This record gives sequence, C-alpha cells and structure tokens, in this order.
Amino acid sequence: MLLESARGTVLNLNVPNHAGAGDLMPGAATLAAFGIVHTTAAEHGEGEVRLTVADLEGELDPRSDAAILATGHPTLTAITAVGEAPIPEGDPDRRQVTPA
Repeated sequence: MLLESARGTVLNLNVPNHAGAGDLMPGAATLAAFGIVHTTAAEHGEGEVRLTVADLEGELDPRSDAAILATGHPTLTAITAVGEAPIPEGDPDRRQVTPA
C-alpha cells in the first residue's frame, strides 16, 4: 500500500486502547478536523505553562479517524507533508516585499 502511494506519503495508524483491538483490520479514515481531545495553554509564567485538556463536543464526521476510533476500530490514514511551494510568476497577487 505505501509503496503504491505518492512519494512522501506516510501512514498514520490509530488503534483504540481495548483488548482485541489489535486483532481488527484497520479501516481507511479521513483525518478529523480536530482530535478528540483539545489542549489549551491556560496560564503561563516564568518557567512554567499550565495546560487544560478537554474532550471536544459536537458531532464527528463518520468517516474520520476520531469517529471510527470511538466505535472501537483501528484506523489507517495516508498523510502527505505540508510544504512550501513557489508562487507562479504570472500570479497578479504576487507581491515582493523588500526588508526595511
């Protein structure tokens, strides 16, 4: 599967934490817009950061890794890297910025 994917693709495997989950075949899944847990920096001071963790509320896309994991099944998602690409020369919105 990976060798047949576009160059730079990685596979993201998620397995739920329950007995027998490793025996189930992973299902193809999309990435959820957000993970199932949200972490926020609540406070920060000199030398420390306090984080809060909360379960996200709302309905998950049923095709997403988070939704499928919630049903107790492992998921597999093909991911490609985010990277910089050149802006086409003919783009009318291309702007050159000169450092001051």
